Amino acid sequence: MRKGKLTEPAFPYLNELDDIPALKCSAKSSEDFINLSQIDEALKVNVAVQLVSILKKMEETQASKKDFINSLYALDIVKVSQDHIRYVTFLLFKERATAGDLQCPNVKNILQKFCMLYGLN
Repeated sequence: MRKGKLTEPAFPYLNELDDIPALKCSAKSSEDFINLSQIDEALKVNVAVQLVSILKKMEETQASKKDFINSLYALDIVKVSQDHIRYVTFLLFKERATAGDLQCPNVKNILQKFCMLYGLN
């Protein structure tokens, strides 16, 4: 993430933490959010902004790592952890819902709608 180490391919957005928070939402109406890629981008930006904020606080604090994690910013770390897991779950759901091996178009359509609901929740 910050120390020049690339993350696993499952979390490629973590390698772009410095660039993602600068993204501007391209949605112009509420209908634009009925799009899996738009929801994906919104969730990614949300988690990235939170992570950048925590990393910045970590660099600026004089507290020990243990105090930082366990008391000072514990709630922030829990929140970003939950949002990260929610985003990763959304990515996995999206990957399966858009897979080309789904035979029935109705099943594919319903899975994509459920995925949108999950991402917007």
